[in-house]
Amino acid sequence: MAISVSTTTNDAMLNVVGDLLSGGNLEILSDASEPELLCVLGLDPGPSIDGEMEIRVSDGIAGQSGRAAFARALGADGSEVFACDVGEEGSGATIRLNTTKIRADKEISIKSFRLMMP
Repeated sequence: MAISVSTTTNDAMLNVVGDLLSGGNLEILSDASEPELLCVLGLDPGPSIDGEMEIRVSDGIAGQSGRAAFARALGADGSEVFACDVGEEGSGATIRLNTTKIRADKEISIKSFRLMMP
């Protein structure tokens, strides 16, 4: 039998993830054989409502050029909270950019993304 949790339980789990992410960063990494750090953006998670959490992201400047492929969400202490895919708009990736071609010294902007527990 599969486990089904209530919305209240789901919100509680997401709020713990939000607490871990508070004051943390989102690292955008390349698709190179040895991934390179392209950009670091600040994270500001909101409260979980009805099983969904919006995580606001501050703008940043790319430190290197490359093709974005995945991201790591880090807590304020630098520990990894989760990793996810990065793609272009319409790709279905967790984090969607207008282009995955990142250029050094250019601004990277992600308004927000949503996190839901499975």
